[in-house]
Amino acid sequence: MSSEITQEGYILGIPPQGGQLASGETGEHLMRASRGARRLYDLTNKNLGKIEGYPIGVHALYDPISLFGGDRRKKIAADTRVIQPGHALNTAMILEYLRENGVDNEAFVAGSSLAQIIAMGAEGVMSWDVVLRLARDRGEVMWKVAQEVGGTVALATYEGDLAKKIAEAGAAVQSFQITVVNAANKYVLGGVSRQLESLQASLPDVKIREYLEATLSHHPLMGPAQNQFNRIMKGFKFRMKDPAHPILDDVTNTLKLTSTDILKGLTTHLVTPINWQKNVETLKAARLPVIEIGKIMGNLSGPDSGVPFVGASNWEQIQEVIGRFGTPKVSVVVP
Repeated sequence: MSSEITQEGYILGIPPQGGQLASGETGEHLMRASRGARRLYDLTNKNLGKIEGYPIGVHALYDPISLFGGDRRKKIAADTRVIQPGHALNTAMILEYLRENGVDNEAFVAGSSLAQIIAMGAEGVMSWDVVLRLARDRGEVMWKVAQEVGGTVALATYEGDLAKKIAEAGAAVQSFQITVVNAANKYVLGGVSRQLESLQASLPDVKIREYLEATLSHHPLMGPAQNQFNRIMKGFKFRMKDPAHPILDDVTNTLKLTSTDILKGLTTHLVTPINWQKNVETLKAARLPVIEIGKIMGNLSGPDSGVPFVGASNWEQIQEVIGRFGTPKVSVVVP
């Protein structure tokens, strides 16, 4: 787990889908200050096309959710074709700027779900061009399968054995299972939308805070998406090398040191539940601050997790991170 760290030691944290970082002001700062960030923005808009009438770069910088209102807003919030490549680009742009300013010697990288792909770009396993295309393709196959099965996810809070509680509810809610353990009493549930009403009626003491229809992940029903994504990766020629720093596998909670090991587990989490709570225990044991390129990991872990999360999702935070962990360079103004 150790790495020779010349500045203050830290872990790099990359949030999953749902940890969107969009900020038009921050994005514009990045494109003026970083040639790498601007290149990624232009390349993505050129190569990955448009979704819902907007280039992926616009979604990434200006928040795909806030571009719309009403029912369409909720639809976009669940649309992995939009959210996943947009989130990947936003994160990549911030990381490019951090790397240019000396934030480049983490002990290891931690991230869940989509973040496992983004981590490969962060650690040089594959180029950002490849990462962004894979994020788009992953989002597309997940969206397609979620439409076919009528998938839905719900955020739930329950003090007790929730898995047992769902099992006791019987056939009316049999599609639902815990897909993510965020904390001791906070869960993400996944299943088919037609059983959601029965789930709420069968489990009145389980607090379901919100849900998104037409989406699903970390669930056996996403098996077809896993198969399609595996075929995409096998047919897509790209170069790989071992990561510059270890990557924490979100399913096995072990550090991966080689590109071969990382690639083996890359699609596993599409059908396998994730226990983020266990990942947090690994972060806590490292006794290092976590630079989060977003804001969801710290929120999920809670103030009592014992992990000092340091946000890097807006321009002011990014500058503070560079001052503390990097080597600030003279800003480059990109025309």
